[in-house]
Amino acid sequence: MVKVYKKRFLMLFLMCLTNCLIMFQSFQYTSISHVVIKYYQVSEVAVTFTTISGNIAFLVFVYFGVLILEKGGIRVALTFAAFFNWLGALIKCFSLQRARFDVLLVGQTVAAIGQITSMPLPPLLASIWFANNETATVVGVNFGCYTLAVALTFVVSTVLFADSENVNSIENDLKTITIVVTIVTSICAILVLLFFRDKPKTPPSIAQQCRVQSGKDNSSLKLLFTNIDYNCLLIAFIFNYSVENTLTVVLNQTVRSVFGDNSIAVTISGTLLMICGIIGAIIVPILLDKFKTFKLISIICYILSIIALIAILTSIWFEKIIALYISIVFFGFFVYGFASIASDIVVDVTYPFPESTSAGVMYSLSSLIGIILAPTTSSLIETIGIYYTLILLIVLLSIGGVSLFCAKWNLKRKSTEENNVNEQQIVYSVDNPAFTLS
Repeated sequence: MVKVYKKRFLMLFLMCLTNCLIMFQSFQYTSISHVVIKYYQVSEVAVTFTTISGNIAFLVFVYFGVLILEKGGIRVALTFAAFFNWLGALIKCFSLQRARFDVLLVGQTVAAIGQITSMPLPPLLASIWFANNETATVVGVNFGCYTLAVALTFVVSTVLFADSENVNSIENDLKTITIVVTIVTSICAILVLLFFRDKPKTPPSIAQQCRVQSGKDNSSLKLLFTNIDYNCLLIAFIFNYSVENTLTVVLNQTVRSVFGDNSIAVTISGTLLMICGIIGAIIVPILLDKFKTFKLISIICYILSIIALIAILTSIWFEKIIALYISIVFFGFFVYGFASIASDIVVDVTYPFPESTSAGVMYSLSSLIGIILAPTTSSLIETIGIYYTLILLIVLLSIGGVSLFCAKWNLKRKSTEENNVNEQQIVYSVDNPAFTLS
């Protein structure tokens, strides 16, 4: 017999809170790149490294992240992420002088180390704590929190840094946000340490029960890289994630390169991208859990993402700000919608391969491309212009779309669940409130 518990929602909340704070720190400086450039007197490319430091940290330490997840479990992994997120925020308290941009980068990198366990965690937590018809939604909600965090950075840039010409005002605003983030991340770390649990008493799904009962070692990377579906989805996700992440990083620079020093346009563009990303990251996984049409939903999201990016290019070409806003709405919805379901689909096609490894490899390779693509894109905008740079991003996203069409869509976890569904009954526990810990 398998069972799900109400306290699974507490586990989801703590994971989402931690990941939200990690993402906020990761993007908080690129969303105000013009402010950072003026205060620290650095280049636009240098500011992009405040975000891609996370990609670098993930790529360097991903092996240790997977090891922590597999050997220590999800409680140790999330505690690790929350601790480094707080430590990075604390280090940045010493970066407020104008000559200490290097300290800022150190703080960003330390905070980003938490990503090595937090980014592969959602599909693993979903399979350990949630029923099979909830897993995509769990991953989607977490991805929505990623997007919410980035959206908050654009809102903060308008509310807090209204006077971006006065250096003293910038210093005070940076001090305020740094102290607030340090306090909030410390509270988050304490909550995770006190209340987060590794696993429930009984498996939440038949697929998870079969995995536990089999006891087989399915962690050979050869099994992973000989899986055609995984390789096709991997390529699709790499270009989806890299293009989406890069466009978010250079959005401030992109809008200002066409519409001038228009802070309102930057804020509206960034907020629309993130809000629609949140909506897409939640709605698309819900549709996937409800209808289980993996191939159809994935391909529709990917094609419409490409079309929306072409629309963004067209809007910028004709300098139509309203058209740009509308294009960003659709791009945010579909590109984040696909990204939110990709890791859940990967877990399905690689079942019973360990989720931490399959997701870890996926994010590490995406981080590698991101390390190259984000600063390259920023440099290209300054040299060849925004139009040709966007064409490059469209080509890369299209390569991912072609790869997605080549997948065979052999959904192993779904098949296991369906083949055994008549043999066992899922019982939803009603006597375990969310705050009851065992």
